[in-house]
Amino acid sequence: MLVAKKGKMDQWIDWMQRTVSEYYVYSQILYKQAKDVEVLKDFFSQKLQKTKYKLEMVTNEKEDLLAKQEAEDGIKEYLAKKMQELNMKNVEKTHELVLVKQHLSEANLEIKEIKDDYEKKIHN
Repeated sequence: MLVAKKGKMDQWIDWMQRTVSEYYVYSQILYKQAKDVEVLKDFFSQKLQKTKYKLEMVTNEKEDLLAKQEAEDGIKEYLAKKMQELNMKNVEKTHELVLVKQHLSEANLEIKEIKDDYEKKIHN
């Protein structure tokens, strides 16, 4: 009976040795994978920080461009108003010029009539 129990005891010891060996191998694999995961975590953490920095830079640039666009829109609006004022002045001055030309034409006609009358009087 001791021999039968010794055989079972040997089987149990073999089983325990295999099990402990398997757990050791699996724990080594898990340890290596954990290190790999840690490296990946650091890599992605750095990538995330760079991406956050780039996003912040782009956001700041966007805000600067929006401010510049608002300023340019203000200038554009000012220039549009100024151009409208100048167009109105141009219309007024053109109208005045037409009136002056009309008066000048009328004056030339009067001068011509006076000249013709004078020449008629001199020749008669």
